[in-house]
Amino acid sequence: MQIKLNAVQVTDVFNDAVARREVDYFQIDNVVPGLMEVSVSWGNSNDIDCYICETQDYTNYLARGYTTNNPEACSYNIQTEGTYFVAVKMYSRWAATTAYTLTVKYYKDDGGSDTIAPTVSITSPNDLETVSGIVSIAVGSNDNVGVTNVQCNIDGGAWTDDTTSPYGFTWDTTIVSDGSHTINARAYDAASNFGENSILGLKPSVIPYLHR
Repeated sequence: MQIKLNAVQVTDVFNDAVARREVDYFQIDNVVPGLMEVSVSWGNSNDIDCYICETQDYTNYLARGYTTNNPEACSYNIQTEGTYFVAVKMYSRWAATTAYTLTVKYYKDDGGSDTIAPTVSITSPNDLETVSGIVSIAVGSNDNVGVTNVQCNIDGGAWTDDTTSPYGFTWDTTIVSDGSHTINARAYDAASNFGENSILGLKPSVIPYLHR
């Protein structure tokens, strides 16, 4: 299949939760011909399936992931430009609500020029949260075309890079002084646009050593 000129591959990541027999739908706009790949993962033994659809109706699917695998996955070669839907359904009859991560890769037309910076937020720890020991730093980011990488530093130190969503870093607070320290995050897209976010962590705070 020929990929449309100016088309770029985009990766969208959604974190949500689904109850038994419930179906969640995610609208994916501005899709152009190319391979759409869907994967959903979760943290227990329940059964969740995924679907690629032209309408908000999972029973009329283009492709489905319908096994007992975790993660569950499916893919479809999109033929026609437009809007598509990805559905996530819980099939475990007696299951409690289950959190999941949905990843959708697809192609969209970037219009030949991308000037919009990604949005970025540090989701953990919280601003002004008191932390200790080895702390996980979680960063969320979205972009109109696609996020290429996320960086993190402490108090303006060297940036540490993560290119895989979900974006995360570790922070060893045992080697730093008491007090407040600034956690900084940046997210970049392929056009080198970037967005920034900062929060304060309260000692046992900051680490000059960040790693994946």
